[in-house]
Amino acid sequence: MRGETKSAGGELDAIGLLERHLSPSRAQFYRELGDVPVPVGSAGVFVMHGGGAALLDCRSAGGVFNLGHRNAGIRELVVDGLDEVDIGDWLLPSLDRGKAAGALTRTLPDELALVTFATSGGEAIDIACELARRKTGRTRIVATDNAYHGQVGISGQLSQAGSAAVRVESGEVGTVPFGDIDAVVAALDDSVAAFVVEPIQAAAGVMIPAPEYLRSVRSRCDDTGTVLVVDEVQTGLGRTGSMWAIDHIGIVPDILVAGKGLSGGIYPVAACVYTQAVGRSIDGQPFFRPSSFGGSEIGCRIARYVVDTVSADGFLASVRECGQLLGDGLDDLVASRPGLFSAARGVGLMRALDLREPGRCMEFAGHCWRAGLLVSPAPNHPGSVLVMPPLVITVEEVAVLLERLRTASRYAHG
Repeated sequence: MRGETKSAGGELDAIGLLERHLSPSRAQFYRELGDVPVPVGSAGVFVMHGGGAALLDCRSAGGVFNLGHRNAGIRELVVDGLDEVDIGDWLLPSLDRGKAAGALTRTLPDELALVTFATSGGEAIDIACELARRKTGRTRIVATDNAYHGQVGISGQLSQAGSAAVRVESGEVGTVPFGDIDAVVAALDDSVAAFVVEPIQAAAGVMIPAPEYLRSVRSRCDDTGTVLVVDEVQTGLGRTGSMWAIDHIGIVPDILVAGKGLSGGIYPVAACVYTQAVGRSIDGQPFFRPSSFGGSEIGCRIARYVVDTVSADGFLASVRECGQLLGDGLDDLVASRPGLFSAARGVGLMRALDLREPGRCMEFAGHCWRAGLLVSPAPNHPGSVLVMPPLVITVEEVAVLLERLRTASRYAHG
C-alpha cells in the first residue's frame, strides 16, 4: 500500500481519503514511510490489513484493546443491550450507571467511593482538576515532565505529547521531573490544588519510579493539602498484573482516573473516581459536569463487563505469567542484539524496548510491521518502542510475538 489515490477497483483508497478529507500532512507522512498497513478487520490479539496478513497487536492503543479486538462477550452484550437501552439521558437516574460505578469502586480502596463518568481519559483528568480546585479553593496544577494525560483542556497543558502551542508553564500549570521527590517537595505548597501523576509513564517509554516515590508524594500532598490525582488510564485494569498500579505501592489517591480499557474497544467511556471528602466540594450541585455521552447506559454496561472480566479468577494470574514470559524474552533479545537494543524494561504486559540509535525507532516499527507486529515508538521517548499487547494474549501468542520480534531485529540488521 503506497498511497495511490485510487485502488485497483477504482475507488479512493484509505490514504487517498485521508488526504482528501482528513489530514493531508498525515497522508504525506504515510507516503514517506512507504508500506503502511491499512486495517481491514480485527479479532482477538490480531489486526488484519490490506496486504492479506495479520499483525499481532503490540500497541493495544494504550490499553483500549485490553480485552482484545471485537471481544465476543462485549459484542454479545452490545447486541443484546440495544434491545433495552441506548446512550440514555444524563438528566435521569440510571441503573446501569450506578451498577458500573459500584463495580469500579469495589476494585479500589474503600475511600474511593464516588464516580463521575466521562468519554475520554483527557476529559476525566479535566474533571479531576476541577474537583481539586473546588475542594482546595486553589488554582495551580502541577504534573510531571514527559507525561501524557490527554489532549483536551487542562489535560493537554499537562501532556508533553500535546500541542506545543498549548503546553506552557504558567501561574496555573507547572511541571516537575518525574520520579524526583525533592522536586515535588519544592513545588507543592499551599498554592497548589492538585498534583497529577502516572504511576508508570507509558508515553515516556514505560518509566517506573522507585517504590517510595509515590508514597513520598502522598505524604507531601497530605502536608500541603494538595489533592493527589493518579492517572491510571494506561496502567489500570490489569495492565501491570494487578487491577491497579497503586495496588503495588499501597497508596490511596484522592482521585483516580481510569479510561481506555473501560471501553472494551467498543464504546468510549472513562471515569474519575474520588473520595467523599473531594465529593463534598460539589455538594448542592446535583448536575455537576453534565455530558450527553459521559456515562452512557450502553457504555456503562461495557465498563461493568470489563471490570468483572479483569476481576475474574485467573485473569490477572495469566497477565502476570504472560508478562513474565514477555519480559524474559525481551531481555534475551537485548542480550542477543546489543548493537540494536540497549535496554528492555517494564512490568506485567507493559513493556518497552530501547534502541541503541534513537533515530531508528520508526524504521524499526516498519520492520516490525513487515514481520507481523503492530508496534509504535513511545511518543515522549525518541529511542523507545512500546510492547503492550492485549491482556488476553496467551502463552502461545507471546511465543509468536517474540519470534516476530526476532525476525524484525534480523530485518534491522540487514
